[in-house]
Amino acid sequence: MDSDQDRHLGGGKADILIVDDRPDQLLVYQTILGDIGQTLFTASSGEEALKQVLDRDFAAILLDVNMPGLNGLETASLIRGRSRSAHIPIIFITADYGDELHTAQAYSLGAVDYIASPVVPEILRAKIKVFVDLYLLAQQAKRQAEEHLALAEERAARAAAEQASRRLSFLAQASVALAGSLDFDAITRELSRLCVPLLADACGLTLVQARDGAGTDVAPVAGDPRRTRSTARLVTDVPEGWLRLAMNRVLTSGIVEVIDGL
Repeated sequence: MDSDQDRHLGGGKADILIVDDRPDQLLVYQTILGDIGQTLFTASSGEEALKQVLDRDFAAILLDVNMPGLNGLETASLIRGRSRSAHIPIIFITADYGDELHTAQAYSLGAVDYIASPVVPEILRAKIKVFVDLYLLAQQAKRQAEEHLALAEERAARAAAEQASRRLSFLAQASVALAGSLDFDAITRELSRLCVPLLADACGLTLVQARDGAGTDVAPVAGDPRRTRSTARLVTDVPEGWLRLAMNRVLTSGIVEVIDGL
């Protein structure tokens, strides 16, 4: 990975698992991959590889096919069968590169590549670097998505807190208005006035007769003069009787309705 791309990917490191039952081959692969700047882990059997896969998320697995006990193909099948590790790219290494049956079986188990042994160092490094870059890009995208989600949640929480603060301020001032006068008209005017701009851009108060449901509009209050035109447009552009229907829904359901887009 060159320095420009390294900076682009945030300078992160990836874990690579090398699986081979021969210590000398493990040493060879570690030597070849030692200068790509990533963290190398080794396993000398399929069973050990499965344990390591449970502990961490690898960018790629370099897996020898011909191992005693649990061979490479069986190990790959078990890795693919676990949801935690099913996505990890597996590169098989085998001396039987020309064996079409083995090759077909390897790809059917999810192998992304197949390398003949003895390996060519430059080819092995190039292939591993591709999967490391893809892994780091995916991790970067995941971090950015998490940051965007956290930012959106923070903004939503801030907006909710501000709305709650406005409502509390309205309730506090409304309590003062209710306690400060016995004049019904004065109280309704003051309550309507307090709604603007604490809770809305405009306010209209409708008194509903409990007996027949008839309503009387009182104490209309306009908000910011700069928004008077859009407020008027909202009222005049809606279908006839729409506001009355909305009021009836509120009275029936007891649920607040918000008219947005002013």
